[in-house]
Amino acid sequence: CRDVGNVLLNRYNFEASRVIKILNEEATREKILEVLESLQDRLGPEDNLLIYYAGHGYYDRVSKLGYWVPVSARMSKIPDYIRNSTIHDYLRTINTKHTFLIADACYAGSLFASYRGGEGYVDAKSRWAFTSGNIEKVWDGEPGGNSPFAKSLVYFLSHYKEKNLPINKIVEEVSRQVMFNTNQNPKGSPLKM
Repeated sequence: CRDVGNVLLNRYNFEASRVIKILNEEATREKILEVLESLQDRLGPEDNLLIYYAGHGYYDRVSKLGYWVPVSARMSKIPDYIRNSTIHDYLRTINTKHTFLIADACYAGSLFASYRGGEGYVDAKSRWAFTSGNIEKVWDGEPGGNSPFAKSLVYFLSHYKEKNLPINKIVEEVSRQVMFNTNQNPKGSPLKM
C-alpha cells in the first residue's frame, strides 16, 4: 500500500491531504466501513476516487459470496468480514464522477459477480474495479515485500510516460505482467451497478 501510495503521490499529483491510509492493525472492519461512509459526505460529483485494498479475501463457495477480511476478523467468522455487496453499495452511493477500485486479495474477482440487479444508469460516471486475480488464491509475495500484483502495478505506474492514463491501459499492462510471472488471472472491467 505504501509503495502504491508513494507512486500515486509522486507521479500522478494526488493530493497528500486527501489521501486516507488504513494500514495494518488499523484496518479493522469498523474503520474500513467508517472511512467508506465518510466518503459519502466528503466527495462530490466532480471528484474522482481511487481505492486500493491489499489484504485478505474470502469466497464462500456455497453462497457464492465474496468478502474482504479485515485485520480484526476472527478465523472462519464470516460476520467479521465485509461482503462484496457492501463494497458495491458504497461505490454506488459515493457521489463521485469516477471511481476506481483496485483489490489485491484472494478471491477478489468475486467483486464482479456481487452486484444487485437493476437497470443501472447511463451518464458520464464510471465505476471500475481491477483485482489481482479472479475467484482464486493469489500470492502475497515474499514476507516484507510486495505481492506480484503490487510489484507490477507500481512498476507500470512508475514508468508510464503518457499524459493521460486510461484505466484499461493499467488493466491490460499489469494483467499481462502478472499472468506472465504467476498463475494468477487479474481481472479488470467496469462494475455493474
